[in-house]
Amino acid sequence: EAHADLALVIAGLGLRDEALREAQRAIELEPVEKQARAGLLRLVNLAAVHARLGNKDEAIAMIDRVLTMPNTGEALSLWQLKLEPVWDPLRGDSRFEKIVADPTLK
Repeated sequence: EAHADLALVIAGLGLRDEALREAQRAIELEPVEKQARAGLLRLVNLAAVHARLGNKDEAIAMIDRVLTMPNTGEALSLWQLKLEPVWDPLRGDSRFEKIVADPTLK
């Protein structure tokens, strides 16, 4: 979890490579294949890091990936996508707006 939090902080400083390295390290330490809930949270964190860095394509692709996985609601919910400021860089992007408008998303 510390690597995931650090990745967001570093991304806020605009240090792209370092932020992505920390986010990836968090995923390596808690892969979704071994720790379902924690692993999903690390993937959501990677999406948030990409969003904060302005990597919209990568962030939206990761959100799409997470939303297709089982038990996603524990890691990423509609209200989080709609309200959490971390996703602000994605607002207005038609792909992101399509995700949050999906009536099947809970």
